[in-house]
Amino acid sequence: MDNLFASAERALKFATSKVYQTEIFAQKVISQRLLFAKNAIKTVSNIEDSGIAVRVYDNAGRYGFSYAASLNEMDEIERIVNAAVSSMRLGSPDPDFESLPDPKPLPNVQELYDDHIANSSAEEVIDLGQQIIDAGLCNASSVVLDGTVSMTREQRVLMNSLGSECSSDSTIGMLSASAVAKNTEGEVATNSDLSSSRQLKNLRPQWLGETVAKRACDMLGGKKIETMSVPVILFQNAIYPLFFSIVGVAANADAVQQKRTYLVDKKGKTIASEQLTVIDDGLVAAGFRSLPFDGEGNPKTRQKIIEKGVLRTYLYDTYTAKKDSITSTGNSMRLGYNTLPQISCNNLRITPGKHSLDTLISETKKGVFILALHDSPDPVSGRLSGLLSEAFLIENGEIKHPIKNAMIGIHVFDLLNGISDISQDYREEAGVLIPSIKINNARIAGAN
Repeated sequence: MDNLFASAERALKFATSKVYQTEIFAQKVISQRLLFAKNAIKTVSNIEDSGIAVRVYDNAGRYGFSYAASLNEMDEIERIVNAAVSSMRLGSPDPDFESLPDPKPLPNVQELYDDHIANSSAEEVIDLGQQIIDAGLCNASSVVLDGTVSMTREQRVLMNSLGSECSSDSTIGMLSASAVAKNTEGEVATNSDLSSSRQLKNLRPQWLGETVAKRACDMLGGKKIETMSVPVILFQNAIYPLFFSIVGVAANADAVQQKRTYLVDKKGKTIASEQLTVIDDGLVAAGFRSLPFDGEGNPKTRQKIIEKGVLRTYLYDTYTAKKDSITSTGNSMRLGYNTLPQISCNNLRITPGKHSLDTLISETKKGVFILALHDSPDPVSGRLSGLLSEAFLIENGEIKHPIKNAMIGIHVFDLLNGISDISQDYREEAGVLIPSIKINNARIAGAN
């Protein structure tokens, strides 16, 4: 961490003398990574990446950005500062730019670091991968499993010429697996999932292997269905990518201000069933996207995005918040030192309902259960059209068989306002909390 601070301070000092305002971001990532394929461990590698980024502004709002995969060479630091300044001078003035963020008190966020992940050995990583494989083959010997294991430590330092200075030292463990099942007729089905946590003790390799193998086998024997409009139950795995798109993309204040989203002019209005409350929480303990500060140094926050069906706020960074004369919600996100910060959600948490998933299914006379959804709504029109590659037919309150060659078509507002029930059981994964949701009606285009 000392090396990050020293490099950031050198860059800040050099850049401050040249421009109106500047921001420095330094990052170091160390990962122990394993790859397994076709039920066998393939490679284990130790990957280290570090670098520094410079963002500069003049008083007309022009900006420049540059980065380097180096922390120690002063010549390299001076080079990227000069490159950022040159880029700034070629830019266009921006009357909406006011300032980078001032220093602010930062919250305390718990359980972001685990020594066991930071110091994991190759043997421990191999053992996790083997546990996934063994668990998957235990109940379904015919499946083929591929996947990865990664144990990562990330250090960040962020400072700007206004006196803001932030740092973090965090870890994340990530297990991912996909299973391919094949029956005697040659039909193939797949399933994938993950287990992630900032604490090694909370990773679930056996659950992951068993789950993807079982679900892949369950998807065999799919049958065509007729076109129909019926209730749809979205399982947790289908809910997360859907709401990540709704909140992280459509509720992005930059998209709203440029009128590139279906949520323009919807703030303060009812957009969903009153049963739905969605929280974006950047402070939840051990959350995958939890940190004391966001990608610009603003404090991360806990925001009710949708409260009992009403859209309460958009996601803001410093620039978009100043345009709307409000405070940043702490939703500036940095994927790495080699990219500019962008607005995104933190940890999505959907408030659970009062009934079990089994009850939601048993009360459905005829409908569709969607295990996973791999398509997102169009961010401008809000129209969702997706292939149902992992879905089942429900008849008389029971899951009957997998569906093949079918699609779902629905507008986001019809989906949100059509929510008739939310399950009380949920999945909590690295700060994300997602129940299952029942929609009272959606059009399913079948093949018959």
